[in-house]
Amino acid sequence: MPRRTSVFIANPWICETLKEFHGVDAMAAWMRDLFIPFERINHVPETYLEYGNEDGSVTVHATFLRQFWLKGNVGEEPDSNTSVAWVAKVGKAETEDGFMGLQWKELNLFWDKTRIVGLFGKLPSDE
Repeated sequence: MPRRTSVFIANPWICETLKEFHGVDAMAAWMRDLFIPFERINHVPETYLEYGNEDGSVTVHATFLRQFWLKGNVGEEPDSNTSVAWVAKVGKAETEDGFMGLQWKELNLFWDKTRIVGLFGKLPSDE
């Protein structure tokens, strides 16, 4: 089973939409808004590789299957399955806010969002 590490994001983090995040609270708020149409999201681990770098940091490569349930779907079958690849570099925190003295140095997440675009036509109306 992969070991899990939580870290603080001290440096600005820029996502694929070119939004820049300063700190974990800003990133968490964006993620809540991004995933609000879903009743549930599940991650099924597939692969995990961790290796040390010459600068003392650690790079993690992980893949998993992200399962989405639209709001209202409380059944066992997800509405969509999407493969995700995650590459992160973790190192010594540059501020006292680091979790266990660690923070993200680089973070890249790759997933095919086209697999869920068609689902949005199935969402209940907000009217």
